[in-house]
Amino acid sequence: MLKNIKNITNLGQFENFLGNNELSMNNIIFGFNGAGKSTLSDMFYSMSHEKHEDLIIRRRTLNRDEEEGDKKINIEIIAFLNTKINN
Repeated sequence: MLKNIKNITNLGQFENFLGNNELSMNNIIFGFNGAGKSTLSDMFYSMSHEKHEDLIIRRRTLNRDEEEGDKKINIEIIAFLNTKINN
């Protein structure tokens, strides 16, 4: 289970996102068009399916006029496994 999104850098609208809110079991993500909802969805999908790792690269933040080269995408999350032990 995802506990916290600490940092997202250079991924779509999330050029420099720093998070500090702890997430619960169920969360609602809403916002205006272009706010980054689909980018988050693609990020989670890409991270959970090895064959779709390149999906996230297509969401890289675009360069400004004075910038050159590809921006490095950085994602830092905190997660913990919810495991069930049967005796």
